[in-house]
Amino acid sequence: MTLKVLLILTLSLSQLNVNASEIKIPKETIGIKEIEAFKKELKYIKSLKNQYIKKGKILNQLTKEAKELLKAKKKFLRKKTHYQDKIQKFQNIKNSKTLTDKVPKIKSQYRKSNDYITSQYISRIRKLLIKKDIAFNCRNLDNKKFPARSYKGVTSSYLTIDSKGKLLNLKFVSPIKNGFHNKNILKCLSKQITHTKFPKPPTDNPLLIMQPFLFSS
Repeated sequence: MTLKVLLILTLSLSQLNVNASEIKIPKETIGIKEIEAFKKELKYIKSLKNQYIKKGKILNQLTKEAKELLKAKKKFLRKKTHYQDKIQKFQNIKNSKTLTDKVPKIKSQYRKSNDYITSQYISRIRKLLIKKDIAFNCRNLDNKKFPARSYKGVTSSYLTIDSKGKLLNLKFVSPIKNGFHNKNILKCLSKQITHTKFPKPPTDNPLLIMQPFLFSS
């Protein structure tokens, strides 16, 4: 009887060991899966972090380039204004040089008359223009429209007067250096001279007279 009981207990214990080895603990299984999930999540977060770092570097680089572009733009605008001024001055010099090249030459036939009488007539014409003070009047008219404008330089008018005292031709020539190039005032001078009545010259041939105009302020 005792032997049977021992045998039964032994079999029961062996059966119990087999069943225990086959038992799965849900908590341990869930813990492993959660760890694996956390690992994947952590890996994904690290990937996002790396992406954000890269994007941050790109953004910083773009910001730096944008600032450099703004500086370059301001520098370009300053140089643009500088070059426009230079181009305008060059154009004025070019136009002045073109006029200088086209200064009418006094032909020998103009000088064949009596030098003294001719010089007296030229002096008379110059006094007439000075008396009218056309340079001062033209400058004042322009100054009313442009109060801040500065007037400085010299220009010369070349008047060709025929034997009847009629103005045949009028040209203005300004030197390249210290020349006067205000187009409004030059037009005003031209208008004033054109409407001036000149006396008859002492010659039968047209007479060329040069009259300078100096602007000091």
